[in-house]
Amino acid sequence: MIGVKDGNFHPTSQPREEFLKTLMRAKEKHLPPHMPWIFGPWVQFSNRVAHLHEDDDSWTTGDSWPTGFVRTRSPADGGIVTGPLTGIAIFNGDCPLVFLQQNDQLAVLHAGYRCLIRADQDGKNVIESAIEYFDPKQTHAWIQGGVGPCCWLPEYDDKPEILEPKRSRRPELLAQCLGRTTQSPAGPGHVSVDLYALARGLLLQVGVPEENISWDTTCTCCAMENGEPPYWSYTRFKSGKQDVDGRNFSIAWLEQQ
Repeated sequence: MIGVKDGNFHPTSQPREEFLKTLMRAKEKHLPPHMPWIFGPWVQFSNRVAHLHEDDDSWTTGDSWPTGFVRTRSPADGGIVTGPLTGIAIFNGDCPLVFLQQNDQLAVLHAGYRCLIRADQDGKNVIESAIEYFDPKQTHAWIQGGVGPCCWLPEYDDKPEILEPKRSRRPELLAQCLGRTTQSPAGPGHVSVDLYALARGLLLQVGVPEENISWDTTCTCCAMENGEPPYWSYTRFKSGKQDVDGRNFSIAWLEQQ
């Protein structure tokens, strides 16, 4: 995950050319030189998972952007690619990422709360949508890159099931993932959700073996490096502790075998 030191990777909060230049600098600094495509789904807290080169792809190529940067025209909160050195990028401000890998197929999912717990109780979550393209028993999963329950303060008005889990499709799992903030810029003691544990629980429910699931629970909101936050955090921004509504550049790819 590429954060504050390399710029703001928020696609919609800055001019397109400025965003692409920031992305290009980060690519040259951090990514393999022979990566032909970077696939960046247009995340909108949906349950859709898109494959690279679907009909609604939109891409940027040319002298100023020698690597193909591909976005979906329609909202998608996950991307799937096949083969090595093809990156999947999510520009996130606090939502964890879930990575799924089986053989030469890779998925990266935006695991925001509404991607995991749908407002429509009959709607599939983004993990259920993605796992249809994998054999769960042969799939390896990794979770990282988001805010922890120590800091995340949900908007309860549009997420009433957080205060009343029985209103959700997964009441027992959601109840198990509830806690209280301890480090939040909004203060301690607020009801929070452990998004890492929620994503892990949903992976188990779709059949991914426990031993195939790993995670790094570093919190994008309260983590510090040399006294400075290394990551952009929407939680910090909305509490007035961060001046810019920034996004991180989270990317994964499969290495050449």
